[in-house]
Amino acid sequence: LQQMAKGHQGRVTLATVPSVASRLMPEFLAAFVAQYPEININLHDENAEFVCRLVANGEVDLGISSMWVPDESLAFNPLFEDNVGVVMRKDHPLASRSSLQWQELTEERFIANGTSRLLKHTAAASLVDNNDFFISNMISLLAMLEAGSGITTLPRLAFPVANDKLCFVPLSDPKLVRQIGIIKQASRSLSPSAQALEKMIHAQLAGMAIS
Repeated sequence: LQQMAKGHQGRVTLATVPSVASRLMPEFLAAFVAQYPEININLHDENAEFVCRLVANGEVDLGISSMWVPDESLAFNPLFEDNVGVVMRKDHPLASRSSLQWQELTEERFIANGTSRLLKHTAAASLVDNNDFFISNMISLLAMLEAGSGITTLPRLAFPVANDKLCFVPLSDPKLVRQIGIIKQASRSLSPSAQALEKMIHAQLAGMAIS
């Protein structure tokens, strides 16, 4: 391992969206530090907008997120697609469906969240435009859903799989995905340590299926 780590030491800063940080990073970073024990990792857990901002400002070396808005100063290397679905209580009348269309949700109380921007500029945009609540914090959002205060949409990776009160039903019309990738400054060269991290992220996460 020391031979593998030779020439790679120092500190790398990485920013990811919360779902990636909690679902994918623990196992991945454990493998990375085992292979590169002389590299220290600083991990920032932020929303997609702030991940992009941290990378653009040079405050972190790499980001793992969707692109908030197009930005010529940033390079985006796609890793995988994360399907969007409807999240609700398991005892909701629509919970038994194998998939849902947005028109079936128009009479429901919709709780918008930070990922609801994925519905903008689609046929389902009215769900967000006419939302009853907007909640940015995931813990608060889940508490509202568990209480039966409404439904929401989330990418599959953001759905808490261990939650025994809520369910995830794929949204089939429109079929939406959140594209997750590596974000870095387009004009900035990465350190050898950051390059090692980027290479391993791509090797382990590219093309993965989210379930």
